[in-house]
Amino acid sequence: MPASAPIALRKLAEGEEPQLGLITPDMAHFETSREMLARSIEGDFARLHLPA
Repeated sequence: MPASAPIALRKLAEGEEPQLGLITPDMAHFETSREMLARSIEGDFARLHLPA
């Protein structure tokens, strides 16, 4: 059970419905979401710390 979850905020286009809940690889917006989170990690806006 994760203690936290990634959150990425962006503006929605006019009339766009937000995608909520768990994002899985079979969803149409999966790649877009993955790219947004990758940019935040690469830009050092977010970090993942794993127990040693």
